[in-house]
Amino acid sequence: MRFPLTKETVVVLTGGYSGVGKAIAHAFARRGVQLILASRDPEALGDAARECRTLGATAIVEALDMIDVGAVEQLA
Repeated sequence: MRFPLTKETVVVLTGGYSGVGKAIAHAFARRGVQLILASRDPEALGDAARECRTLGATAIVEALDMIDVGAVEQLA
């Protein structure tokens, strides 16, 4: 099932600053969605967020470790 991606769509990506995650972030950014990029490396995330904004997305960064259950729950 396909669903429309709009400027109101929010996508949360973990590890969206390199490799496949970065490619996915860029693909969503080109569709103009709101991105939340989460990872342990805030500097790399900042670079990725700037790239996504250039491609048309709204992007924010959340630095967290995915093994920290409390931090992941708070992000959700």
